[in-house]
Amino acid sequence: MCTYGHRFVTDGQEQSETVTTSVAAWAAGVSEDTLRHWVHRGQIVRHGTPRRAEFDLSEVLRVAGKRHRRQ
Repeated sequence: MCTYGHRFVTDGQEQSETVTTSVAAWAAGVSEDTLRHWVHRGQIVRHGTPRRAEFDLSEVLRVAGKRHRRQ
């Protein structure tokens, strides 16, 4: 686990790492607004609390990778 996020279990199997909006955006090479658009479109899931959004880093990177392959 990195110092920015938390680990959680998905489907009782693997652990995923959640990170803050700014860290996820930086890692994916996109803006924070882009992450919010992806959430709105159902491409990624927002975790965290109402006041602190967190994202599954592997999910964000997967969506970002699809985006870059299209271009």
